[in-house]
Formats: sequence, C-alpha cells, structure tokens
Amino acid sequence: MGIMSVCAERAPWCYTGGLGDVAAALPGAIRRCSPGVRYGSLTPLYRKARETLAAANRTLSDTQVSARATLGGLPWVGRVWSLDGEVDTYFLECDPLFDGPGLYEMAPIEVDGERVTPDLAVRFAFLVEAAIQVSPTLFGGAIDAYHVHDWHAAPLAWRVARSAPAESKPRVALTIHNLAYQGHCGAEAVPEWAGDSPDGLNFLRKGVEYADLVTTV
Repeated sequence: MGIMSVCAERAPWCYTGGLGDVAAALPGAIRRCSPGVRYGSLTPLYRKARETLAAANRTLSDTQVSARATLGGLPWVGRVWSLDGEVDTYFLECDPLFDGPGLYEMAPIEVDGERVTPDLAVRFAFLVEAAIQVSPTLFGGAIDAYHVHDWHAAPLAWRVARSAPAESKPRVALTIHNLAYQGHCGAEAVPEWAGDSPDGLNFLRKGVEYADLVTTV
C-alpha cells in the first residue's frame, strides 16, 4: 500500500508547532506498525526549510519530477526534491510561491513588470494540485491513499473526488490539528477552484465534505 502525506509543515525543517511534529513522527511510526505500508510525505520547500537543511548539512536530490498548474490566474511550475537519508521525504520547490519570509507569509513577485503578492491560498492550492500530479510518479504507480493535514492540504479530498475515476479513486484521510484555522478566501483568490463556490472558499470545509475519513489531534 502506498500513502502520501501532504502537509504544510515538517519538523525539524519547517514548522511552527504540533502540526510539524506530528508530520515528522508519523512516517516512522507507521512503518514500524505496518512494514508493508509505503508512507511518504510532501512539504513545500520554503526559504526556512532551505536554511535549516543547510545549517544541518543535509542535502536534497532532484527527483526529476515536476508539476504545473494555473492558479490565481498565473501559471506555476514546481519541482520535487527528496531528502537524502530519509525514505520518501519530499519537498516541493516553487520559489515564487514558497520563498516568502515565513511559512504563512508571502513575498511579492514580478508579473508583467509589476510587483504583486500572491494570495496565501494560491500557495497551498498549488501544493494540493502538485501532490496529485507527482505522487504516482514518485511512488512508481497508483496511490492507494492520501493523508492530508489541516486546511492547507484539505482540498485535495475535493480535487480527487472531482477528477479521479471512481474505480481508481484514492482514499483520502484528513487530520485536523487546529480547527480555528480553516483557510477562508474570496473566490477571486483562486478562481480556477471557485466554480461551485462563487461566494468564496473554505479550504477545510472542502476537505471535511469530501474526505473518506476525518480525524483530529
């Protein structure tokens, strides 16, 4: 069985609290309990992650796997790197989206000669779209399930439900670490996702509605 965890944080490389701690501890725990399960993880390659990895003399290897998506009216391209020495630990690189001053702070980018700051919702919408695109390639075959964490990755359940054929649809488990943060944004932030949500998006609600299993921490 192949399971991909999709999370905005992963200790000790990029985290603000318990979310990152859980994301880091789960892979090893699951492998010890179920040796036959392949449990990977995908996290954004933030500026903070680069700095922490460099300080620890840890290196990343290019998987040659990439993702593309148009979100917030702009095209984004991401590349996946694997962490040397850790099985199935992956980071998604897309500097225009992830190279902000913090995990939840965006940096301005230049678009057609103007400086604009993408909405935070676009950062995590791209993480979701990229995870769906790259996971089968990274695992060398179909993904059996996704484990998504908090509002940042929750819409993956909705995206899988809307796009995957019913006979081969991966299962999706959503773990809520902090219910107070739900990822509200206006429809204009990610218009590509707002077709059935003209009044705006609630990322966490999308996950709760479409996930096969919801757990809490």
